[in-house]
Amino acid sequence: MVNFYFTYKLSDLIEIKPTFSDYLENLIYTTVGIGILFQLPLLVRCLQE
Repeated sequence: MVNFYFTYKLSDLIEIKPTFSDYLENLIYTTVGIGILFQLPLLVRCLQE
């Protein structure tokens, strides 16, 4: 996955240089998003009653 970031080229004018903080930010947002989706059925169940 990380190799894809470094080898993908849209054009020679655009350079994509992800930093470690970019990678970490994507990891955190993905983890939080999956956690929210996992807890959503429980929230709906609690609000239903």
